[in-house]
Amino acid sequence: KLVSILRNPKKIFLELGILSFVLLFLAFVFPKVHTNIGDMKEGEGFVINIQAKPGIKFSIIKEITAKVEDVVKQEKQIISFSSNIKGWSPKIEVNSLKKGANQIKLIKNLRKKSMPLQSEAFIYFEQNQKNKTKELLVEIYGYDYDNLKIISGEISNKFNKVQGLCDVKVSIVEGVPEWNIIINKDVASSFGMTLKYVADSIHAKIRGMRATKMYSHGKEKELVVRFQEQDRDDLKKIRALPLTTPSGFTVTLEQISDIKFSTGPGRILRKNKYRMMHVSATLEGISLDRAIEQITPLLKEIKFPKGYYYLFDEKYYSAVEGRKEMILSAVITILLIYIVLAAMFESYSAPLIIMSSIPLALIGVLLMCLVLNRDIQLGTIIGFILLSGVVVNTGTVLIDTMNSLRTKGKGLINSIIYACRMRFRPILATTITSILGLMPMIFASGSNDSLWSNLALTVIAGLSVSFFLTLFVAPCFYLVLAKK
Repeated sequence: KLVSILRNPKKIFLELGILSFVLLFLAFVFPKVHTNIGDMKEGEGFVINIQAKPGIKFSIIKEITAKVEDVVKQEKQIISFSSNIKGWSPKIEVNSLKKGANQIKLIKNLRKKSMPLQSEAFIYFEQNQKNKTKELLVEIYGYDYDNLKIISGEISNKFNKVQGLCDVKVSIVEGVPEWNIIINKDVASSFGMTLKYVADSIHAKIRGMRATKMYSHGKEKELVVRFQEQDRDDLKKIRALPLTTPSGFTVTLEQISDIKFSTGPGRILRKNKYRMMHVSATLEGISLDRAIEQITPLLKEIKFPKGYYYLFDEKYYSAVEGRKEMILSAVITILLIYIVLAAMFESYSAPLIIMSSIPLALIGVLLMCLVLNRDIQLGTIIGFILLSGVVVNTGTVLIDTMNSLRTKGKGLINSIIYACRMRFRPILATTITSILGLMPMIFASGSNDSLWSNLALTVIAGLSVSFFLTLFVAPCFYLVLAKK
């Protein structure tokens, strides 16, 4: 086949035309392959979070936690776990799993089994990973807490529309019930009282103020003066709390204020001095890049008030910067390969012929990603950088042999044919041994299994495709450039 192509110039240009078409096809396919640089490391365990309602009795929290523990005990793949009951947010940490256990499937099973308990408390799962990219997080910034709650509710609804996002949660922690004392500034000022004066007076009568110190048996004790408990244990008594004005008159608290019932925020988050809230969801069967790609149009449908905006988690932007650096590293690698080859062959065209195997290897990498439905991850990019230095060996051996045969007096076409025949078995042997050496990495297990698996698959796919295509493309390039 190769001989017939080389002896027919029309077939040579047809072969190069087909290669150009394939490269254009790859340019169209490349955007279809998603990238996911962050998902590199995955922890050995995971955490089950139980978010109970604030104010609930501790005994009920213990009962809910015990029920979740019973669900965990039913899974035989779990070796050990521990529970930590603190406040209204108990945690069950699954510390170790049996070898070969599929963490994602295990979490799916536990989520299904714990669904009946969702009516008692919000139960969600977090995977132990170092870079936290198993979670999509959106930060919402603004100044009014009520508006932030409304916006975060709308965003959580958008999250629920994206397939692959589960355990959607908002950073709102319901506060405990409280009574707010709202001072009427105009009325208070008419009695000569400021807000600070009123606040200090209420604090002194209800919580108490330190009057003096006393010593008993060599120990210092504070003497706090305040109303007796029976005079401050009821809302009516609080309303009738007597306050002395600076001029000596006595007024009640209800005369200068309104007392309203409300529920205060459990916590107020701030970042860079701005009040913020965040909505997050666990990624299940979807990459971070793909999730952001799907959620961004939905977030644009939300109308944010003036001064309010959202940002994705900083780790996502760090991953994007890391991806740019890796791509730059790949470009520098290819440039260095060209410089080395140009110095070796003392030619500008020979390195281009040899390096034609790199885009041919890229064909195999992209086809692998499409067929296996894999994203371009960190291991894929590292594997391609490694691949760039490996696949040029085939072209280097071929070009060197062709040049050597031509110096011995053989014709151009005969040199190409003999070089391909002479070097076919060595090239095939090195390719097969390289592929077999990388095979165990595909089935690697451990904290970095995703990194090694993607690296191995990238090199194997690139080597396999490049081996077959280079034997046809490199000789055609050599023949065309040599004639020139």
